Amino acid sequence: MTPADPSRPPFKILIIDDEPSIVHVLARTLLGMGMLRFAVRGEDALRVLAEDPQDLVLTDADMPDISGFEIIERMRQDPRMAGTPVIMITGHAAPQIREHAQELGVSEFMVKPIDRDQLKATVQRLLGGPVAVATSEPVAAPADPVPAPPAPPESPAPSGVASMLLDRVAGILEEIDTLRASGAQPDPQRLATSLTNIEDACGDMTRLIIQLNDRA
Repeated sequence: MTPADPSRPPFKILIIDDEPSIVHVLARTLLGMGMLRFAVRGEDALRVLAEDPQDLVLTDADMPDISGFEIIERMRQDPRMAGTPVIMITGHAAPQIREHAQELGVSEFMVKPIDRDQLKATVQRLLGGPVAVATSEPVAAPADPVPAPPAPPESPAPSGVASMLLDRVAGILEEIDTLRASGAQPDPQRLATSLTNIEDACGDMTRLIIQLNDRA
């Protein structure tokens, strides 16, 4: 990957999918390419986008509540996101699905299972070149966000909690990548085994989070 301009803020990338295996693959693929956010339901995605428009959105076509197509339609109604690049990742290869996505202005249409190298190259192309590594929390929401689905009055909905926990999983995985790149490995084999165990635990966490969300 081409080195990024260190003075440029990291790109903000939103991943929308309710399948644990896909969420985990996408998180692992895009680590270091921007500040990753997650939404496991359409309403969560719309809330994130209303509060803080993203630089890139990756979405499934089928979601438990609001489809990826409706999410894109809502984005295009907001001037701030009328031109935001969107990658649709779906298990549907039917021509009419692809055509519908293209009509909505989807930048790239990918059928599962995805090619991770192709996805990385596509993300870099859509973001306009080199990407900056995320080192901080997402920026604050703008002062005048567009209308979004109302937030729960007291505590976050289970799906919102799931999305926040997935954000934490991405942070853990980013830390793993940092450790790998540091070169400080007094016992390389033992450290490599520990890191693999942590990655597996994060994968299990992702699956459990979404299973819990589905039961809520």
